[in-house]
Amino acid sequence: MAEVFRDHPTERGTRVWRQSPWRSIGSGITLALCVVLIGGVLAASGVALVEPGAFDNPGRAAAVTAGVLLFVFVMGAIARLVFRDMRGKFGASITLTDVALVLRLPRSRSLTHDPPRCDVTIALSDVICVETRSEIYGSQGMASMNRVHRLRRHSGDPIFLFEQRAVDTNLETASMEAIADEIAARAGVHVRELGTFEGRGGLLGAWLTAPPGWTAEKVSATRRESLQRQLMVTSSIGAIIGVVWLVRFLVGAF
Repeated sequence: MAEVFRDHPTERGTRVWRQSPWRSIGSGITLALCVVLIGGVLAASGVALVEPGAFDNPGRAAAVTAGVLLFVFVMGAIARLVFRDMRGKFGASITLTDVALVLRLPRSRSLTHDPPRCDVTIALSDVICVETRSEIYGSQGMASMNRVHRLRRHSGDPIFLFEQRAVDTNLETASMEAIADEIAARAGVHVRELGTFEGRGGLLGAWLTAPPGWTAEKVSATRRESLQRQLMVTSSIGAIIGVVWLVRFLVGAF
């Protein structure tokens, strides 16, 4: 699936892309489930610890407490990521006219970069090019790859546009290539391919990550092959987990 511009309903020649609100709503529901799960675990552990005799075995009580705290920490970190994802999807839009590019892009539209909110109108004559590159993040024997785009202009700093996440896996988000191509075509410039770069994968690709700098060197062919193998492993693991859950659902249903 790919994101595309659509004709404005009333303004001839104007094209508009808007992020579907359902994607932000979906992330919001996931966030709410995370919060409910954290609250439920805390409540259940609190009830267990106030029961008579709960501290008769101090070692067991300490282990339960440590396990609950670890769970809350991990789920809290996941909830933070989901919140950023929800915020990055809310209200995003790009409008193309015959003479200008209107960007309304929220903060957190990338989970690895940290672009600020962008509300700006740019003359098409000010556009130098649209740059795109692949970013691979390896961590704990697995890998993920994003496809990012940014706009370069004469009158100011480059603007981070958007990213396509989990490329070449079963969790891949919608392609943004058509959006980038149409912006470049309307401005009379090219989409500039920068290549593949490696960022810091951190812990499980979710915590302590860091994107490669825009002046970093491209990954070598050998390193890229190694990361691509890790990417295949990650994709296979995700597919296997999906099959397992599907089988469990079918067995439970019938």
